[in-house]
Amino acid sequence: MNAPFGRIEAAVAPPPAPLFALDFDRLWVPVRRSLVPMAAIVFASLAAALLAFVLIRPSFRADATLRIDAAAQRIVGTEDVAGPVQVADIDRQMETTLLMARSVPVAEAVMRALKLSADDTFLRQMHADPAPTPGERRQAVLDLLDRKRSAAIIPNSRAASIAFTSPDPQLSALIANSFADHLVRRDVQQRADQSRYARAFLESELANIRTRLSESERRANDYARRAAIIAVPARKNQRTDATLTSDTLDRVNQQLSDAAQRRIRAQADWRAVAARPPLSIPEVIGNAAVQSLVSQSTDVQARLNAAAARHGPEHPEVRQLTAQATALHRELTRLADGIKAGLHTPLDSATRDEAELASRFARLQTSRLSEQDNNVALAILQREADTNRNQYDALLARLNQLNAEAGVQVSNLSILDRAVPPDRAYFPSLPLFAAIGLLLGVVAATLFLLVRELLFVRLRTPADVAARLSLPVIAAIPIARGENEARLESSYGEALAALHVASDRGLPASVLVTSASIGDGKSTTVHALAQAVGATGKSVLVIDADLRRPVQHRLFDVAGDYGLTEVLAGQRALADATQRSGVTGVDVLAAGTRPPQPAILLASPRLRDTIEAATRAYDLVLIDTPPIVGVGDPLLLAVRAQTVLFAIRADTSRVATVQGAIGKLAKLGVTPLGAMLTFYRPTGAEEYDYGIYRHEAAE
Repeated sequence: MNAPFGRIEAAVAPPPAPLFALDFDRLWVPVRRSLVPMAAIVFASLAAALLAFVLIRPSFRADATLRIDAAAQRIVGTEDVAGPVQVADIDRQMETTLLMARSVPVAEAVMRALKLSADDTFLRQMHADPAPTPGERRQAVLDLLDRKRSAAIIPNSRAASIAFTSPDPQLSALIANSFADHLVRRDVQQRADQSRYARAFLESELANIRTRLSESERRANDYARRAAIIAVPARKNQRTDATLTSDTLDRVNQQLSDAAQRRIRAQADWRAVAARPPLSIPEVIGNAAVQSLVSQSTDVQARLNAAAARHGPEHPEVRQLTAQATALHRELTRLADGIKAGLHTPLDSATRDEAELASRFARLQTSRLSEQDNNVALAILQREADTNRNQYDALLARLNQLNAEAGVQVSNLSILDRAVPPDRAYFPSLPLFAAIGLLLGVVAATLFLLVRELLFVRLRTPADVAARLSLPVIAAIPIARGENEARLESSYGEALAALHVASDRGLPASVLVTSASIGDGKSTTVHALAQAVGATGKSVLVIDADLRRPVQHRLFDVAGDYGLTEVLAGQRALADATQRSGVTGVDVLAAGTRPPQPAILLASPRLRDTIEAATRAYDLVLIDTPPIVGVGDPLLLAVRAQTVLFAIRADTSRVATVQGAIGKLAKLGVTPLGAMLTFYRPTGAEEYDYGIYRHEAAE
C-alpha cells in the first residue's frame, strides 16, 4: 500500500523566494516561447499605423495668439480701478476667455464675416457632404467650426492660443485670424452692452429716486409747518438742527443769567448801605443838592452860634436863625433819605427783570420740550430725505462717469501674433503614428502573452509545481541533449537520493511512476531510474503495467510478446515472464499481449501477489503505468505500490489536468511522494552555476 513520506517534503521543498526578487531569466522564458507571434503582432501594429498615416488626409493647423491682460487700459481716467488681482481671479478670467472663444456667437460671427454658409464651398474644402437646404448648411458649417477650432491657455503666461484645423493651410490661417478678431470684438461689444444696460438702469433708478426724494422732502416740510418748527441758519459753534424756539430759548437763557448777575450785584450794593446813616453814604454825600444844603446849614449854624453868643437865645435874630437851621436840617434829612431810598431802585429793577425773564424762560422751555417730541418724527422724515438725496447724488455721479466712458470701450484682449499658413501638416505625424503603432503593438503583444499564459496555465518550473500543486519536486529532468548528459545524470541522481531518504527503511520496495497525460516522460523516467539504481549494485525489476501502449520492452530491447498479461492471466509464472536486460542489475517484466479489457485484468487479486513476489525477489520494483486522465488502470496499480512518483512535463502540462489526476489519487488515499519535472529548460543562471561547479570539480 502507498504511504505518505513527509520527510521528503522538507528535504526537497524549494526555499521561500524573497518578496520582491525578480528572476529575469525565468521571466524571459514565456517571452521566448511567444517571441515569434509577439514580434508578428508588433510588426503588424506598426505596419497598420504606417498604412493609416499614408491613407489619412493631411490636416493643417494655424494658431493665433491672444494676450489677456488683467484689466483693460484706462483712457478717460474715470474707469473703475480694481484692487490687486489675485491668481485665482486671473485663472478664472482666462478660463472665461476660452469659453468665449468656444461660444456659438463667436462662431456665428466668423461664419457671417467670411460668408461660409453662402454656398457649399466651405463644406467641400473641409471634405464634408453638401447640405441640401440653407438651414442645414448653416448648421453643418457651425458644427465644422466648433469641431475644428481649439483654444488653450499657453502655460506660464497670460496668453491664449486659438487654432483652426482644415485640409487647406490658407483656410486654416484665415479662420483662425477671424476667430481672434471676432473674439476681441465680442469682448468689446459685451463691455459696451454692459455699459449701455448700466446707463439705462441708472437713469431708471434716478427717476425713481428723484420722485422719492421730492416726496420725502415735501412730507418733511409739511410736518415742520404743521408742528411750527422753524429752522434757523447755523451760526459758528452752534448745532445745525437749531430752530427758532431753541434759538430764542438760548437767548432768553443768556438774558436770564445776565439779569441774575445784575440782581446779585444790586443786592450786594444795597446791603452795603442799608444799615448806614444816609449822610454817611458816598452817593448821598456826593449829591450836589445835599452838599448845598450842608453848606447852607453850616453857614446858618455858624451865624446862629454867633448871634446866640452876642444876643442870647431869646433874641429874635437867634430865634429866626434857629428856625432857619431847623428847616435846613429837615430838608437835608428828607433829601438824604430820598437819595438812600433811590439806591434800592436798581435792586427792584433787577429783581423785576429776573422774574419776567424766568417766566418767559419757563414758557419757552415748555414749548421746546414739545418741539423736541415733534423733532423726532421730523428727524425721521429728514433722514429719509437725506438718504434719498445721497443715493441720488451717487447714482448721478456714476451716470455721468458712464456717459464719459460710453464712447471709449477698450478690451483686455489683444492679438499678440496673427496666424500664418502652416508649411507642414499638423496631422497625421509620422513619428507620432510610428510611436503609437509601436506602443499599441507592444501592448497587444503583452496582452497576447498574458492571455496565453493565464488562459493556458502550464507548469514550467519547480516553483510552479510547489506553488500550484503543493507537491515537492524531487528532481527536475532537463531535455536530453548531448552537451548536458552529465546534468541529466545528476538530475536522476537527485531523484535516487530522494527515494533513499523517503522513509526510515531507505529505498522503497516498490515505486509506481504515473502522469496526467500522454508524453509526460513517465516511461523514460522509469527507464532512467532503473539504470541509476542498477548502477548502485541493487537489483531492479521494471514492470511495464501500461497494457494499452507499452514501451519498456523497446527501451530495454527485450521481447514484448509476453509479460505481465500472461502472469495475471495465470499463463506464466513471474520468473518465467521476467527477462534480463542489457543493463546491469535490471530485469524487465514487459506488458505482454495486449488484453481486450486491461482494467479487468489489473483488478484481479493476482496483481497484488505479483507485486509482493517481485518486492521479495528484488531490491526495487519500478512500475510504469498509463496516464491517469482517461483510464482507471493507474488507480488500480497505485493502491498496490508503496510509493508513487508523478511525472510532469514542463511547459506542457496544464495545472487543471494535473490537479484532476492528483485529486483522483487523493480519493483513494494515495499521496504522491513527489513530482519528476521532465523536459525542464534550465535558466541561464542555473546553467551558469552548474557549469562553474562542473569546472571546479574537474579541476
